Amino acid sequence: MWRPGRAGALAALGLALPMLGHAGCEIQTLELPVKMVGSRAVATVGINGTPVPLTVDSGAYFSMLTDAAATQLNLPLTPSPRLRVEGIAGKVDVQTTTVDKLRLLKGDIPRVEFIVGGNEPGAGTIVSTRAARRADVAEANMTPAGTMYGAGRGSRKVWTARFDRFEIGGEAISNNRLRVGQLELKDADMLLGIDFFLSHRIYVSKNQSKMFFTYNGGTVFALDKGEAASPAAFEAGVAASDAQAANADQLARRGAALAARNDYENALVDLNRACELDPTSAAFFAQRGAIQAALKRPAKAIEDFDKSLALDPTQTDARYERAWLRFYAKNLEGAKADVDALDNTLAPQAQMRLAMSRLYLNLAQPTQALAQLNQWLPAHPNEFKREAALNSRCWTRLSLGIELDKALADCDAAVDADSKNPNYLDSRGWVYLRLGKYKEALSDFDRGIGYRPEGPWSLYGRGLTKKRLGDAVRGEADLAAARKMQPDIDLKVAHVGLMTEPALKP
Repeated sequence: MWRPGRAGALAALGLALPMLGHAGCEIQTLELPVKMVGSRAVATVGINGTPVPLTVDSGAYFSMLTDAAATQLNLPLTPSPRLRVEGIAGKVDVQTTTVDKLRLLKGDIPRVEFIVGGNEPGAGTIVSTRAARRADVAEANMTPAGTMYGAGRGSRKVWTARFDRFEIGGEAISNNRLRVGQLELKDADMLLGIDFFLSHRIYVSKNQSKMFFTYNGGTVFALDKGEAASPAAFEAGVAASDAQAANADQLARRGAALAARNDYENALVDLNRACELDPTSAAFFAQRGAIQAALKRPAKAIEDFDKSLALDPTQTDARYERAWLRFYAKNLEGAKADVDALDNTLAPQAQMRLAMSRLYLNLAQPTQALAQLNQWLPAHPNEFKREAALNSRCWTRLSLGIELDKALADCDAAVDADSKNPNYLDSRGWVYLRLGKYKEALSDFDRGIGYRPEGPWSLYGRGLTKKRLGDAVRGEADLAAARKMQPDIDLKVAHVGLMTEPALKP
C-alpha cells in the first residue's frame, strides 16, 4: 500500500528488497532512515540519481511506483498482462519497470524492479466486517464513516464501532473505537495501521514468521481517546541512554512521529530543540511550521515557513502551506505569489497540482485552475480522486464559458464513475442548461436533488430549467427554496459566470 504526498511522495518501497550479501551467510544491512510525514512513513532514496520520497510499507510484497512517478522519472514501462494485482478495494491495472540503481543511505541496489500503477489508500488500523460480526458487533451499533479506497480504483464502505477488548500477542487494549470496512482479506481479520506501529517498537522475524513488539505508551489506535504519548516514551529510539543527547535530525524524526499521533505540543518541544541545534535546516522550520498550523497558530506557522523558504526556496510543502495560510489571512496577493511560484517550478505530473487547482479557484483564478487540472489528469489515470478532478474541470470550463463539449465529456465521465453523486449530477445539469438541453438538465437536477434535497445550487438550476421549459410557477418555487437556503445565491451564481433569474439589479 502506498500514498503519494502533496509534493510527490511518488511510490511505495516494500521492505522485501534484496540485500547486498557476501560469501557464506553474512548479510550486509542497508540503513533506511524514515520520518513521519503526516500519517506516512517516508524515506528519501535515489532512483537513477534522482532523489525520490517513498512511502515505506512493511506489508508490501513488491515496491511500487505511481503512473505519474514513472512518467516524471522517464522510466520505460513493460506491459504485464499475466501479472494480477489486487488491493483491498479492487483490481489494479499495472505495468512494470526496472530501476538501474536504487540508492539508500549507505549503499546502492542495482536493477530493482518496480510495479507501476495503482492508487493511494488510507493508513489507519481497520477491521473487516466479517471479523466484526464474529466479535458480536451488530451492524446497528456501527456508525457510517464514509468511504475507503485501496490500491485499485474501487471503494468500500467504512463504519466505526466500539470493541470492548482488543488482544494481540498477550497485549490487551480495552474500550477501543475502530474503523470497520468491507475488506476482502483471505487470511486476516484486520490491517494494523501506522497508529499501531507508532505506539510500539516492532521487530519482524521472517525466519520465525513472527512479529515481536513492545508498547511505547500513549494511545494505540487513532480513534481511541487517551493521553498522548510523551517524548520519554520514544527515548530508546532516539538515543540508547539519554534523549538529551539526540542530534537535530533524531529530534525532528521523533517530533514527526509525535505529530502523527496528534501530540503536537510535545512534537513542538522536539522541533524547537532541533531548530536550535541546526538553525540552517529549512526542513526543520517547515516541519515546525506545520505543527504550529496544527496548533492553530497561523502567525507563528507563517513565520516558520518564511524562515524555511528563505533558507531553501524549493521547500514546496512549506510554500503550499503558506499559500493557504495567506489566503485565510486575506493576503490574496501573497497567496497567489506562492501558488504561482509552485506552478513555475513543479513537474507537470506533481500530485500537488490537484490541490493547487482548488486554491486557484478560491483565489478566483479559474484559468490557472484549469491549467493545473489539464496537467494533473493525464498523469494520474488510475487515482480515485480522478472523478472529482474531472468534475472540477467540467465546472471550471463551465464557469469560464469555454469548451462546453469538453466540459460535458468530463462530467459524463464523472457521472459514469459515480451515478449517485449529487455534485457530479449538479455540474452536468448546469452544463446541459448552458447548452440549452433543458430536458437533460431537468433530469440531472431531479436526480441530484433526490440524493441531496438540501442542495441550493441544484434547486436554483432546476428552477431556471423549469422556467425555460415554460413551467414558471414551479420554477419560481425552486428558486425561492434555493434563496431561502442560501440568501446570496444569486450573487454566487453570477460570480462564477452562470445565468441568474431574475437579472441582478445594479
